[in-house]
Amino acid sequence: MEALQSSPGIEIHGLKSRADLNGRVGYLADPTTPPNEENRVLIIIDQPITGEQTKLRVKLKNLKPTTVTPPKNETKPYTTTGLLREGHGRLVDFALSIGRLESNNVGVFCKELLDDVKGIMAMDRSRPSVTHMMNLMWTYWELPPGDAGYKGCDHGFNMFELITSWLQHNEEMHIQQCKRKDAKGNPMGDKRIDGKKGELLHPNFVKSIRHWGKERLPGYYWVIRDTPAGTLMYSEDTDQTYLVKGIVDKIGNVASRANGTLPQLFYTTILPIFNYLTYSGQLQAYNTPVMVAKQANADLKAIKKTVKAAVANGDVITCSAFALSGAWDTNTKKEIPMICAVCGKQRDKAKGVKLSRCGKCRFLLLSCSMRDA
Repeated sequence: MEALQSSPGIEIHGLKSRADLNGRVGYLADPTTPPNEENRVLIIIDQPITGEQTKLRVKLKNLKPTTVTPPKNETKPYTTTGLLREGHGRLVDFALSIGRLESNNVGVFCKELLDDVKGIMAMDRSRPSVTHMMNLMWTYWELPPGDAGYKGCDHGFNMFELITSWLQHNEEMHIQQCKRKDAKGNPMGDKRIDGKKGELLHPNFVKSIRHWGKERLPGYYWVIRDTPAGTLMYSEDTDQTYLVKGIVDKIGNVASRANGTLPQLFYTTILPIFNYLTYSGQLQAYNTPVMVAKQANADLKAIKKTVKAAVANGDVITCSAFALSGAWDTNTKKEIPMICAVCGKQRDKAKGVKLSRCGKCRFLLLSCSMRDA
């Protein structure tokens, strides 16, 4: 017992009922508490990617000291609800709503909602017309609709520029919003991203969304389950597991209300935002031939096993590694260092590959070309 108390980590071995935990490294919940009558002690195993904890009482014969330091969920100020911070979530929802509004003004999918911001924001996201708006928004993210021959769109602005203009007119409101606390007393913003006075909120947000037209990840995703750090989603097409934060509600909650028990298959678009991943606010479950075929041929047990292994091995894509790269602090005139969304430590820069690993905790990150903006 003394060896376990003084060891930086404790390795589990020889378990039969929980063989999946053999080889995992954890730590004593309370090093001063002696073993119980069954010679068991309480061991905690943290999962930094998902923010989850496994607690179990293990016999001393199944524990051995190790020099390996166990990972701990010690830097999780942002990722305890499975959502973006409320202020950031509202900002994302505002930007996407403005994109739908401007797309509706171009394509006229809903005549009654032309120039109606509140009406667009209150729309049921499952409506086909919303899908048409989103598709048009991505098409003209960097190309002005007028250049494609749309009549009445001779202003020459693309969707990104229109959204940016709306953001500038509402900057002070968003800054004040992120300074407040939500209903549970948690900050609605994050000073690491927003700056001490909120002066970096909009510059960093605009930096994050600038290349959404190219850097978004549309596709069919299995919504697996919610975790404190976000929702685990799996793509059979890329064979990758993603940790995606909800905007106003956990993605798993939204998926369950729409289609029942998880896992469920949806078509959606994953978006990089700051140092994290979120989504377009739409989970489409239309019975298209592709959707029906994927559901019919899916091996859910194998998918769950793949996702479980990805979490255990650190092969979950948790954030856009370069979402803040190239952003500048207007006061110090220096580039803002990247903060890993998993371990909370400052990251070393990767070299522009599609997938990279945090230089500190080695968890998998999604790279994007925002560093070149």
